[in-house]
Amino acid sequence: MLSALLLIKPTFGVPALFLLGLWFLSRRVWQGVAGIVAGGLILYGIGALADPQWPVVFLRMGQMKIGEYLGLQPTILNLASFACHKDLICSYGLGLVLSAVLLIITILLIFSKKRLLTTLEAMSLILTVALLITPYLWSYDFILLIIPVSLIVHELILHSASYWVPISFLIALDFTAFLGLYLQGQSQFKDLWNVVLPLVILVLLIWLIKNPLAKIPSESKGIKKTA
Repeated sequence: MLSALLLIKPTFGVPALFLLGLWFLSRRVWQGVAGIVAGGLILYGIGALADPQWPVVFLRMGQMKIGEYLGLQPTILNLASFACHKDLICSYGLGLVLSAVLLIITILLIFSKKRLLTTLEAMSLILTVALLITPYLWSYDFILLIIPVSLIVHELILHSASYWVPISFLIALDFTAFLGLYLQGQSQFKDLWNVVLPLVILVLLIWLIKNPLAKIPSESKGIKKTA
């Protein structure tokens, strides 16, 4: 039920809970599905006490904000807007297609019978994809990427012959983040270039899920076990 709190920011919470619900369905965790539904209804009821029409008001405000900042935010829709030179039909069409592709890939991974996702893998994948396909987002929301980043670093530590591999990954990630910040200050497209960060993380997540690596013993990394 607590997962329904993601709906406090509906533009992100709706796709995240949709994918989370599908993962619960794939694992037959009916309590999880019921919790999402119950939590959503409770949040709707709380909002309805103040204004029964709050979903309609929110949609109108959301449409206004999306139109106002189209092409400036670090999401797939805004990346499509940049590619389409802010042509609305092209932007929304391409954004919808790209978002659908990401959703299909994610759903296929969730329901794959060849390799069941662990809880951390599923949460990491869902959060990263939801951050990319939401229509309205700023880079401070990327704080949620700490979960997939932690997973990737953990996997690299376990499966790499040297600790320089996960360290290099973190350094590259920091460089990418600072580059996005620099471009944000220099470019008219503001926050858009930070979309590279979740895209890189998503590619690494999918690669790690599709290509499980053999665990490297600690001795191979120059670490001696003590009695």
